[in-house]
Amino acid sequence: MADDEKFRSMADEWVTFATMVMPGVARNSVQYTEMQKAFYAGASSLFHWLMTTMDEDADPTDADVARLDALNEELTAFFMNHPHAKRRH
Repeated sequence: MADDEKFRSMADEWVTFATMVMPGVARNSVQYTEMQKAFYAGASSLFHWLMTTMDEDADPTDADVARLDALNEELTAFFMNHPHAKRRH
């Protein structure tokens, strides 16, 4: 994982999002699971977009690379554990 105070994992973002938009929805409910899949699919799409639109001539910082690596690892793990959710690579 990225090792800086600015980094928030997608799991952290998911908890914040779920708390805001689905207060009181049981974690084991179909609604919760389907919303989580949609949330991570959106994050995966964003990651794909970032990776395909970054300027080739611009050098990212070490911190940028660490954050993107951490996001990729987290998304990969999520989709490996949820085989019915499709990740866009």
